[in-house]
Amino acid sequence: METDSLENLVHCYTSLDSGTEERESILNLVNKRIEKGEVIVQALIDLLGQLLNGADPSTRTRGSLLLATVIERCDTILDREVVHALIGFFTKCLVDAFTTQSATQALTFLVEKYGLTTEEVHKVANELFTIQAAGLPTNTRRQILNLCKLFVNNYCDAMQQIETKTVQGFINIMDGEREPFNLMTAFQLHFEIMTKLDQANLGYFHAEMFDVVSCYFPITFTPLANDPHAITPDDLKAALVRCMVLPEFAPHCLPFLTDKLGSPIVSTKLDVLDALEKCCKSYEHSVLAPFLAELWKTFRSEILDQIGEDDDKSVLEALMGGLAKVVEAAVACEDQDKVNAALQGLTGPILTIATSAISTNTASYASILHYSAAGSSASCSHLARIMIPKLRNLYLHAAALGPSLSQSNATAMSAVTSADGGLTDSMKQRETIVILFVALLSAVRKLTQDGQEPTCKIGTAVDIMLECLLTKTTPTLERAALEGVGYCAIIRSLQKGNLVAECHEDSIYTLLSSVYINTPDHATRKVALRTLTSICTVNPKLINEKVVEGFKEILLKPNTQHVDKILDALIALAPCKSPSAPELQANISAHIVAMVLHVLIDAVEKGAIHEQAKISVAFADIIKPFTTTDKDGSTMPEVIQLTMKMVLHLWTGPHDGPLQPDAAYSEAVYNLSLALQSIMAITIPATRQSDILTQMLGCHQANAKPPIPPMDLALLHPNQVLLFKTALAASRSPAIPLHGAPLVKAMDSLLAIIGMPGISSFGDRTPRGMAYQCLAILLNKTADADSFNTMYTQTALGALIPTLKDSSKDVHQRVSCAHALCWLQKGLAMRQDPKTEALGDIFLALVSDPKEPGPVRTAAHESFGAVLTPVPGALSKELHSTVKFLWDQKFFSRHLPLLMEVSNQASDADSSMHTFCALSGLIKPCREAIILNHVGQLMPLLTRQLKSQAHKYQLNINDTSTKPYVVSTLGTLQSIFAASTPAMKDTFATILEPLLVFATFKHAAFARLTCVQIIQSFTSLPFSILRPYKPMVTKRLIDVLDDPKRAIRKCATDTRNKWFSLSDPEAAD
Repeated sequence: METDSLENLVHCYTSLDSGTEERESILNLVNKRIEKGEVIVQALIDLLGQLLNGADPSTRTRGSLLLATVIERCDTILDREVVHALIGFFTKCLVDAFTTQSATQALTFLVEKYGLTTEEVHKVANELFTIQAAGLPTNTRRQILNLCKLFVNNYCDAMQQIETKTVQGFINIMDGEREPFNLMTAFQLHFEIMTKLDQANLGYFHAEMFDVVSCYFPITFTPLANDPHAITPDDLKAALVRCMVLPEFAPHCLPFLTDKLGSPIVSTKLDVLDALEKCCKSYEHSVLAPFLAELWKTFRSEILDQIGEDDDKSVLEALMGGLAKVVEAAVACEDQDKVNAALQGLTGPILTIATSAISTNTASYASILHYSAAGSSASCSHLARIMIPKLRNLYLHAAALGPSLSQSNATAMSAVTSADGGLTDSMKQRETIVILFVALLSAVRKLTQDGQEPTCKIGTAVDIMLECLLTKTTPTLERAALEGVGYCAIIRSLQKGNLVAECHEDSIYTLLSSVYINTPDHATRKVALRTLTSICTVNPKLINEKVVEGFKEILLKPNTQHVDKILDALIALAPCKSPSAPELQANISAHIVAMVLHVLIDAVEKGAIHEQAKISVAFADIIKPFTTTDKDGSTMPEVIQLTMKMVLHLWTGPHDGPLQPDAAYSEAVYNLSLALQSIMAITIPATRQSDILTQMLGCHQANAKPPIPPMDLALLHPNQVLLFKTALAASRSPAIPLHGAPLVKAMDSLLAIIGMPGISSFGDRTPRGMAYQCLAILLNKTADADSFNTMYTQTALGALIPTLKDSSKDVHQRVSCAHALCWLQKGLAMRQDPKTEALGDIFLALVSDPKEPGPVRTAAHESFGAVLTPVPGALSKELHSTVKFLWDQKFFSRHLPLLMEVSNQASDADSSMHTFCALSGLIKPCREAIILNHVGQLMPLLTRQLKSQAHKYQLNINDTSTKPYVVSTLGTLQSIFAASTPAMKDTFATILEPLLVFATFKHAAFARLTCVQIIQSFTSLPFSILRPYKPMVTKRLIDVLDDPKRAIRKCATDTRNKWFSLSDPEAAD
């Protein structure tokens, strides 16, 4: 074969007798001869042109594929004449169904690499748009669509010259397409044709262009589990709708969607509403106006009037949510004339429903009214000006038939209820009107809170709401009126005005308090409480002694069903400040908080254990504002005292029950630890912090019910140790404010937990694991850091090191022991304690010992990175920042050569892996300034490791043993390259090939993404370095474009585009 002529090679390749391996050998041989100059591409074109003329389909298919594959693999830059000849050859192949696939493949390559002239674009496009794509294979259709996209994107001006053929050709190609990925491409191409080509002369085709995509609406499909493109139904739906709602299609799209609303299928209605919302955002109001009247009519007949009381609530919410978005988008305009036109036909049906006494869909119309008004200040002003006077007159007319406050209860009730026990028509109508009122007020509140100022008068609405509260009405009407009063209070507050001119807020507060206390309806009580809170929080001047006492009366009224609402009200009310009396602001606020905390503590002491989690959350939220404003704690001694009372109460655990509390108690302790953290974070005197910690250490036994025996100190629940750890870590003092006996007590307590044989676990969330963390914090922060700490450090190390070294101990216990030693090492590191070096040597010995179990060696190699990683929540680096930096540098410089030496001497794969992971862990958290000093030592090892693992992976791609190496190496390389461009430049040529291998690494997506990111970073290097590798990289990255992870595909596309666009800047000049 090596000596065969070109003609023989071509005949052999196109022969039916040739196998896959033989054809591959021929391809390689032809490419080799072209690169050596022994064969010219033009000769191959001429030979194939004669051979394929009139040949059988199989020969034509193989012959065109031979030429397409040869030019793709050819690294030699072809002359322009040869490129022109290739374009002519493959253009003729386009119309042959047996050669279409190879022709589109080759033309795509030529367009991307060499580009086409306008004449060539027209020549190819004229043939391309005559292809009958419907009968071709899926991949061929995909290539045709991609080639069309290339032409529209890259040669827009040329395509504009043949715009009619372009549109007709696209319609012909897309017709009947069903494959999801091809449809996604077709939708994208459709959008680009409509947006990039001038549509001035294409209006005749708009109906056809709309029909070719709208026939897929609504689109549904079930994604395949192994779909490499990961196309989702939402992706396809969004691409389709984007095409349909283009402004040019408005005359076709709006009637089409209006008709589709009549579908009985709920999912279709939701898809239509989603599309209509986008239409309203895309089209000008002048375009929408002619269709809105019919649209409102369809909304009413197909959605609003179809809703019944028994319908699925989730379906109703979805439909109303979609309809609300459409309405809001339709009126989102500040031009009053356009808003008037948009709302024409909407107010009539709403007023009609307000005059009806029999309606099952009042809430639906109220929702539409709300979103119509909330669309813009212009729409709100328009609706308020029309609706408020008319609704007021309708309400007064209905109320004239109803009960009044002066009537007796019996008379009033007879007016409310009809003979059959139901509501009278007038009462039903009043309910409808007030619900519509509230919907409009909620829109006014929303716009006012957003900084807009709709011109509407709400005084009439306030009168109606108060009338409802002062007369005998139904619970539904009363709740709606309460909501309305709350909205009015917020609106008036934001507008810097009184709630009503003739009525002060405190009298309204008294009225609402009375409603809350006296009404038997629980739902009404909740709304009243929420309204009370709104009035108080938006009108701070109401926060006075009288209001506090009144609110306390409400809170202390037994009503266990409202715990959530009461807590919400307390959280909202407690941080209130009083701008009208600045000198009393702090005292009033502290008084409210103290009152709130008293109420919560009362609830706890009554034994409501199941509510402790909620109460502890309230505690944390209530005291949070004080931690940011009260820096010295002078105005909140009672707040601190009450918080500590709650902390100590939960510290002792539940009064009754087993030693291990339930999940609610654990959550309560955790949330309360946040409150404790807030208290400790205030820069209060160190003596006060010391008192808090001392109380936690010494007073808990006396307060326990029943008392905890001294020996049980070591059996504290993990959450109790968590509280103590939180208090230690949250202190912002230069050192923990513990001295003398309290400090001894703290150390002894922690060592007691550590040394108790009954606690076998060393986990980070166990009492023993957290005790080590507490001990590390104390070693880091205590002022007396010499002889005192030395004694306790030796005790702790004496308990841990023998266990870690003893191979007969349980593996899990040794692993947890390693974690605890790492915490102690971190605490000692900030003191630059020499014992940290000894601990590092112990971990190094475990890493390098092949006899040690894998989990122990893993914990040991992880320690090298963990000891350098900052832990702001526990070990404050501000205390010893300078020492910490110097220690990091010293620790890195000492252990780097040791680990490299062990790595070079490793005799087995596991030892090599653990040592290398330890080395990677040492590098990643280290600062750039430290890494840069050692780049020369690191890069040879990392390069050698990467090449070795790439070779191993290529020999057996199913071998997962390479995964730890690859992940560690790539992460380390990325850190070094980010810090040192010279390191990237020096090693680029050596590591490019391994990086391209691992870009398709099947065992770790992180490794593939990191590889592609590093390859992309290479594009910052000079072009003279990258030039020889550009063809190889762009070709090899094609495989990554089909990665199952979307993020990797996107990154690979960006990377390949950057490499493909690389050029010599001097040549450009």
